[in-house]
Amino acid sequence: MASAGCGGNKAKKTAIPGEADVGEAVTLKGTLSLRGGTPHTFVMLEMDDGSVVAIQPGELQSELRALAGMRVSVDGKVMPSIDGESPLIEASGYELLALPSGEVPLVGKLSLRTGQCVLETADGKLYWVRGDFAAILKGYDGSTVWVVGNVGDAALPEKPEGSVPIQVTGYGVLTQPR
Repeated sequence: MASAGCGGNKAKKTAIPGEADVGEAVTLKGTLSLRGGTPHTFVMLEMDDGSVVAIQPGELQSELRALAGMRVSVDGKVMPSIDGESPLIEASGYELLALPSGEVPLVGKLSLRTGQCVLETADGKLYWVRGDFAAILKGYDGSTVWVVGNVGDAALPEKPEGSVPIQVTGYGVLTQPR
């Protein structure tokens, strides 16, 4: 078991799969959950093997909390354990994984363009939000959301320029507009 220290304090290797060292970058997959009670609620990642890792969400706090119950892949850095035994990861990014239905969610920021609700993903792709949820999602202009649905014909004439239509069948709000 490797250890590192400063000023006599030893940083213990955590019980993270692969026995990652403190400070090492890792990517872990599992289901997010919230544990504890108000005001001390913690974001936890329950991995497929049954092990649980505490997530220090930092800037991703509201997004990771909003994803409780969802399967994700979390990127982060192994941190010294708070209690000397429980693994802790400082999250630097995440990817929302496929839903139980097999649908892969799109994550992005909503905006209104020519009066239409459009989702822009991190890679710059534009999706024109259509269907029953479009009117609801218009109220979240500037928010980060995830959506699932049926991507449609890109040749519709009334769509916002550069976008592909998506008939949204499910969504979740990750952040409110700032």
